[in-house]
Amino acid sequence: MRMRLEGSMGSKAKFSQRIDVPGTADTPENLQGGVLLVFPPGFGPTLSPGLDASAQALERQKLSRPRGRITARQVDRGPEVPQLLKWLERAGFPVAQDAARFSIFTWPQHWEADRPLDRRVLKAAAADAARLAEEVKKASAAPSFLCFRSTP
Repeated sequence: MRMRLEGSMGSKAKFSQRIDVPGTADTPENLQGGVLLVFPPGFGPTLSPGLDASAQALERQKLSRPRGRITARQVDRGPEVPQLLKWLERAGFPVAQDAARFSIFTWPQHWEADRPLDRRVLKAAAADAARLAEEVKKASAAPSFLCFRSTP
C-alpha cells in the first residue's frame, strides 16, 4: 500500500493510504483476449482519512470490488488509470470504443533497484508471475495488448 503525504507547509500534514487499483467487471470482450493493464500495488484510490479500523476495512472492501468498464466515471480507480488511458488515447488507441475489452491486474510485489535477489525474492517473483499467468488464462484467449505501469 502506498502512503502519500498530504498538506502544505504550515498546515497539519497527514498520511493518506492508497489501495490497489480496482478491477473491471468481466465482459465477453475482456474475456476474449482484450487489454490487460498491470499496476504495482497501491496505485488505486485513496482511503478517507480519519476512519477507524472497521470503517476503513468497509471502505477498502467497497472501493476494491471489481466493477464497471475501465471508463466508468462512477468507479474511483485512482489517478493512475485515467493518466494511462489518456496516454493510450494520445498514442491512437481507441479507449472509449474498446472500454469493455480492458481488465486490470495488480502485481503484488514492490521492487527496489538495490534489493538483493535472494531465494525468497525469487520465489515471490515466481508466485507473482504465476498469478499473472492465471489471470491471463482466465480469458479464453490471451490479451491482445498487455501494458505494465511501473512506479514513477
